[in-house]
Formats: sequence, structure tokens, C-alpha cells
Amino acid sequence: MKIDRSGEYLKFALEFNEQEKALRSMFAEWLPDDIIDCHVHVGHPQEINELIRPVYNRPFCSFLGFDLKKSCGIKDLFYPGKRLAMLRFPWPFQGVNHRGLNEYLVKECPSTDRIALCGIPTDIDYTVKLLSHPRVVALKMYYYFFVPPAREIYQFFPKLVLEVAQARVLPIILHLPGGAASCCLDQVERLVHDFPNLQVILAHLGGYMESLGNLELAYKSFAKHQNLYVDTAMVFSSQALSLAFNYFGEERILYGSDEPLDLLRVKMYEHPALGFRLMSEYPYHWIPPEEYAAYKHLARDSIHAHWQTLLAIKQAVQRLPESQREPVKKKVFFENSRKLLSFG
Repeated sequence: MKIDRSGEYLKFALEFNEQEKALRSMFAEWLPDDIIDCHVHVGHPQEINELIRPVYNRPFCSFLGFDLKKSCGIKDLFYPGKRLAMLRFPWPFQGVNHRGLNEYLVKECPSTDRIALCGIPTDIDYTVKLLSHPRVVALKMYYYFFVPPAREIYQFFPKLVLEVAQARVLPIILHLPGGAASCCLDQVERLVHDFPNLQVILAHLGGYMESLGNLELAYKSFAKHQNLYVDTAMVFSSQALSLAFNYFGEERILYGSDEPLDLLRVKMYEHPALGFRLMSEYPYHWIPPEEYAAYKHLARDSIHAHWQTLLAIKQAVQRLPESQREPVKKKVFFENSRKLLSFG
């Protein structure tokens, strides 16, 4: 299936409402001048193939044609006056020409940015070869490369690839299978045992659609491993971020926006049968019509996911002692990613 509404989605996203304008001004004051965003997706219309239904029905398909030109063009809208660098990687799911997008990034990525290779689980030789490219500083592989989605980390991160990443000191960006940290405790323990020197960034704080109790259970297990980090992509809960500060500390939390998915105007809610879900007043193609009719009122006056993530970080930082707030903010938004991801 093809998505023919991504142009409409972008037009809708770039028409700021008054609340978003106020938030932009507030964060222009609050954010540090130097920012590294460690979680940025890149696409290109020419590299998107036909999508099968399970992939098409996911929010991550909303902006498939969002390329480097579009990304660079909106920087000042969301980060006015800031010096911004990004860790960029291709869309990693089935239906994308991963080789084409890897090549596109290697050739066209701005010099200020860095690249996370989109590895191909079914082509280990290709993946290992590209890991030696001088512009590649990390590795991303994804359980939705397979349909049905992989349920084990080693299904989409083959051990041979992880051995090479560990030897070359290249961090991996890990979306835990199913997006649920609490269901992957044994898998993460096995990964850390097998690859004790591999640096692992758990995307979305490990699982942004989980209860706080389940997250705390996972963090108690994960945080004792000093090579595990978390990023903030698409995390709207300041309580979840406070848990991350408590367990991982200020040195192992990295700012990530999830661009361009941060352009979605959504709210998270708990469906009585389906668990945590995203809802919007806007009829995105991935919201089932029946669910939209029943729950769209919960998303009234929703704002970009971008601002919700920043608000959650700000609220968590404000809970810290006053003397810690500025140093922690600089670490989360800049210093931690600079050290881990080879930014100059």
C-alpha cells in the first residue's frame, strides 16, 4: 500500500496554533544553545516501496517522504536560535529500500550530523561492510523489519553483527521487541552478558507505552549495567523520565525527538482492551475509524509530540535540586550524545 497523505500531514503539522507558538518561545529560552538530537528518522519518496497492511497501519508510516531537505527546512521552526546536530537513520521497517536510504545519508547528510546505519538482518555481509564507513557512528536495526514482527532481539540483531559493533565501539539503538521493556528483561540480560562492552541505547526510555510500575521493574534490572543508555524519543511522561533519572542517572539519558514523528499531534490514552494507544483529533490513516469515533475527544487541543516530549523533560528536570538543573540539562541535550556518538 502507498501512503498519499504525508503531504497533508506535514502541511497540518507546520501550521502552529497559539499554544505551540507560546511553547516555541518558552523553549527558545529554556533549552541550551547547543543540542544533539540522537533519534531522527530520514526517508525519501524514491526509496519507499509498497507497504503491507501491518506496517501501513502504524503511526511510524506517517511521514515516509520526510527527507533531509524537509528536515533542515524546519529546524528554526522548532529550535529557533539553537545550534542543532542530529543522529540520523533510515526508516528501518519492511517496505523501505534500506540500501538506498543508507547511501542517501552517506552522500547527503549535513557535515554537522552523524549517521546510524540501518542494518539488514537478512544481509549480514552488507551490514558488517557498511559499519566500517567513516560517517557511521551507530547501528540501528528494528523488530518491524520482519512481518510478523520479531519477538527476540537476536532475530533482528544477529550476533555476528553485534560482535562487529562491539569491536568497533559502535553503539546500537535498540527498540525492544513489542516496545515493552518489562517483557524483555531476560533478553536484555542475555544481550549484556553476551556483549559486555557493547554500548546500547534503549529507544523511547525502553518502552514509552508502559505503566510506571512496569517501567520501574525494568529499570531496576537494566540500570545496573553501565553500558545501557536510554533516549527520550516520544516520551510524554515526566514521571517516566524522573524514574529514568533515579535509576540511570544524568549521564545515561540522551535527548531524542523521534523526528518526524514528533510532528504528530497526538495524546496517549489507555484503551480498555488494547492498552496504551495514540489518539488525535486529526484523522491520520493509522487510527481505526471506530476507535477514532469513540476516543477522539480525548485528544482535544492536542499539540505536537515534539512539545510534549520537551515538557516532560523540563518537568523532570525541575524536580531535581536547583543546583543540578542546568548541568543536567546540558548533559541530556548535548554532552551525553557528544561523548557516546562521536560528535566533534
